Amino acid sequence: MGKITSKAYDDRILEQGLQFQIDSYYEPKDVSMIRRVKTIVGAIGPKPGERILDIGCGVGTFAYRCAWAGALSIGIDYSIESIKAARALSARYGVDENTGFVAADGKAVPFKDLYFDKIVAADFIEHITDEEKREMLEEIKRLLKPEGIAVIFTPNGTREKIGSIYWKIQHALFGKKIPVTELHFGLTTKADFERLCRKCGLAFRLSYEDTTRPYLAFLPFIRRFLALNLLWVLKKDKIRNVLAVNLGGIGDVLFSTPALRALKGFYPNAEISMLLDPKTREIAVDLPYVTDTYILHRGFPGAAGLWKLPENITTLLALRKKRFGLALNMRTLASAAGAFKMRMLLAAIGPRVTAGRNTEGRGTFFDIAISETDEGQMHEMEYDLELAGKLGAKSDGKKIDYEFTDEGAEMARKVLKEEAAIADSDQKLRHESHKYGRQVYDKGAWRYDQTLQRIHIERYRGHAYSRFGESSCGGNIRAGFSCQGRPQGHI
Repeated sequence: MGKITSKAYDDRILEQGLQFQIDSYYEPKDVSMIRRVKTIVGAIGPKPGERILDIGCGVGTFAYRCAWAGALSIGIDYSIESIKAARALSARYGVDENTGFVAADGKAVPFKDLYFDKIVAADFIEHITDEEKREMLEEIKRLLKPEGIAVIFTPNGTREKIGSIYWKIQHALFGKKIPVTELHFGLTTKADFERLCRKCGLAFRLSYEDTTRPYLAFLPFIRRFLALNLLWVLKKDKIRNVLAVNLGGIGDVLFSTPALRALKGFYPNAEISMLLDPKTREIAVDLPYVTDTYILHRGFPGAAGLWKLPENITTLLALRKKRFGLALNMRTLASAAGAFKMRMLLAAIGPRVTAGRNTEGRGTFFDIAISETDEGQMHEMEYDLELAGKLGAKSDGKKIDYEFTDEGAEMARKVLKEEAAIADSDQKLRHESHKYGRQVYDKGAWRYDQTLQRIHIERYRGHAYSRFGESSCGGNIRAGFSCQGRPQGHI
């Protein structure tokens, strides 16, 4: 992994020799190394019978310590010489029956899902790129059992940056040589690594450590900059409440139901709430997987919307109080201004993790994002399902969850045949798009018969009105949608 080849580590192990590894890691005399080992093993908390994985195990220091405690320890490293040394040392110290060492890459671990109780990566992530860190975290999530933990120990990137400035000043003033540690090209900061954890769906708890000057780890504020090490304990994030933000029209909400259903299947114990436009709330209140619905009045700034400001503030406070584990925006970011408003909205609500579409580069603020390189390139339902899939949810189909009455179906026939002047012999369905203009589809693409059965329209006067209020659909409603095949337009 990373910019440094395995040969560099192999040469280093061969040059140092086995006795150096014993003196440095297996029987350390240095006080700071003793503290380091004690701190990391204490965070792991190995117990008899547990399966523990050591990623980037080097010569097997922590695999050995965990095996000594009765755990079954597996160490992986892409340095062949490190693996050889680890095997030799585990045999020498009598734990070879409880240890195994494999030459493997930390971003493609050759073990099945949910195999390990605990995982440790000590002094490892500073040797890999940010992309490799993300891939490693995805592997950790895959390999950990539901209640498992992972321990990450690494130098504090913020302190290293400050140290770099200090040594540059020393060099400029006194000609002192600047220490170079080319193997530490992947140093990270608290903010950067925790952002990666959120993107990978991992909860975390950080502690500051300093094995040379322990007091620096206990000084508030100062420790963030001067503590030598960062130690995270990671867990699979248990999402207990989800907020789906869908401020679109009636069709947008209806087309989001397959993705919402998939999310409920993936988070069966979570409550799903929705933040909606007032005219679409009635659609969501009867959905079996939606616990609560909230409305947000739009139109700010402007005198017409000011009278709704207190109600909006009350809604945002109620949402913030729920402390959502996940909030996802189920609409496109049509403009930079819209992206800014969504970012501020999510900041006000304060979820742990945010997800949405990175529409033409406007959604980089989401923790988890899918790419929308050309606005409206796919159908809304497709984007919603892709976002749910990015979170790990699996779709059970494109069936839209909403019941329409026979009376509504008859009214739909009247609308389509009389008002829209669509003949049975030549059915054409139109979708008005603000970006792509009017699109016309053949009846086969939308399954016209099913369309008639599923649209519930009570009145039609130039625009279509449903019992939820007026819907402009990006234009006038001219037809419905298919619950089985891929929809081709919006309601």
